[in-house]
Amino acid sequence: MGIESTIKIEKRYLHMPIRRGAPEALVRIFGEGKLIRELVVELDSKNPDFWAHSDMGVFTGDAVTLTAEAAPTSSDGGTGEPIDADGLAAVIQSDDLPSDGNNYRETLRPQYHFSSLRGWNNDPNGLLYYSGTYHLFYQHNPCGWKWGNMHWGHAISTDLVHWKETGDVLYPDEMGTMYSGSGIVDHCDTSGFQTGDHKPLVCVYTAAGGTSSWSKAAKFAQCLAYSADGGQTWRKFAGNPVVAHIEASNRDPKVIWHVPTEHWIMAIYLDNNRYTLFSSPDLKSWERITDIEVPGATECPDIFELPVDGDKRNTRWIFWGASGNYLVGDFDGRTFALETGPHRFQYGTAYAAQTWSDIPDEDGRRIQIAWLRGDKAGMPFNQQMTFPCELQLRTTPEGIRMFSEPVTEIEKLCAQRHELEDQTIHAGQTNRLGEFGELVDVSMQFSINAVGKNDVFGLRINGTELQVDSDSGNLVCGEASIKAAIRNNSITLRVLADRSSLECFVDSGASTIAVNTDPTPGMKGIEIYSENCRVEARHVVVTELKSIWH
Repeated sequence: MGIESTIKIEKRYLHMPIRRGAPEALVRIFGEGKLIRELVVELDSKNPDFWAHSDMGVFTGDAVTLTAEAAPTSSDGGTGEPIDADGLAAVIQSDDLPSDGNNYRETLRPQYHFSSLRGWNNDPNGLLYYSGTYHLFYQHNPCGWKWGNMHWGHAISTDLVHWKETGDVLYPDEMGTMYSGSGIVDHCDTSGFQTGDHKPLVCVYTAAGGTSSWSKAAKFAQCLAYSADGGQTWRKFAGNPVVAHIEASNRDPKVIWHVPTEHWIMAIYLDNNRYTLFSSPDLKSWERITDIEVPGATECPDIFELPVDGDKRNTRWIFWGASGNYLVGDFDGRTFALETGPHRFQYGTAYAAQTWSDIPDEDGRRIQIAWLRGDKAGMPFNQQMTFPCELQLRTTPEGIRMFSEPVTEIEKLCAQRHELEDQTIHAGQTNRLGEFGELVDVSMQFSINAVGKNDVFGLRINGTELQVDSDSGNLVCGEASIKAAIRNNSITLRVLADRSSLECFVDSGASTIAVNTDPTPGMKGIEIYSENCRVEARHVVVTELKSIWH
């Protein structure tokens, strides 16, 4: 049986009490008899784990009706357990975001990687640069700890390091929940969205039809939203969808401007390892031009051009899939001509990486960020992003390959830098470098003097272990591993350790590994160890970092 409550919106936010694992309620909000919000919420007014919010600022002064009923839990229309009958009565209004006095200080809160204040986040979306500001949109469930209720959250930064959340900008509607996509600046106003001095900012997203009760009759399709005021407010295009359903759960549009042909290109994920490209002169009318397969890849495509070894006269195009596999080739605006690939680049739990559009030519960088998967148990938020990295193409003995290194802006977070003496670690020995805090940027080069089979050595940072097998050359961290990471009996590592994550860049970023970690009480400090071989650690540098939040 459902419950109902009518209120007048007097404050910006509605705050709802959430308990992980509570019976799910399908909460609907009606204004003037029209459905304006729909959320699946684990309501618990008596024992909430945290308070989540929905931004109702655009409805200030309006009377709205909230209803709640047991959320559907199966395709045959079955319902869950009885919901909290007092759940809606417990909803409160405020002009402030929820706070327990510990915002951004929580036990597992990343301190220099982005995570959302409340709720779940996953894929980065709509990455664009405009007028001195980096925009980071992302898949967001503002009203729950787990995946669902997909909105687009929004955060901005002037330095890729310090982020400010500005609230959700895309909300689920009758066409579906808001799945992944991309963003661009329409410098020439091909779309006709410009109304003032600002160039139109356009986000291209998937309306995931059928993923909510509201949209049960719709199918997955590609849509536009735009801002005419520099990203402060956003409006969905009245002519949506701009690309109708093709097949399966086609999704994750990545749009770029192809300069030689003066056309927009949209890459869409179809199914399995298949993608397709569309072309448009105006972002509104699209022509399907070619299909691409990326073995071993799924979802979230990206396509971009990079100079080889920094030579802008010699470039290649990269076609990328969410699982970290990429192709190297050429693209003429119609056809992607494959040269090599797929190549594996990211390992571990990093997923759905995307690069920023519209970074000025004088900067010349291609900057990427990814979702770093891993639950944050007991927290009022869940998941995080990787640290932003610059991508480059370099010539190697195996051919042209992509490399990744943290953006130089990380230096803004330097609290203290320690250049340590070279270390010799004998078989069965552990060298303790010291305690440097939980936020560190560590780099060193290992030279290996192996004496037999299965010689193992490694690095421990605050209890998290990176282990290298000198026989196979494999680098292992948790359940993730990179094969053949050692070259010429040497391996260079750079490790970013945060409160609940670790990212490792191997041999100047020839490959990367990222994992979620749990702080281990009593396991602090940095150690180098060897089980049965002698290892030389050179150029050892430990940089202690500051929080971006405080």
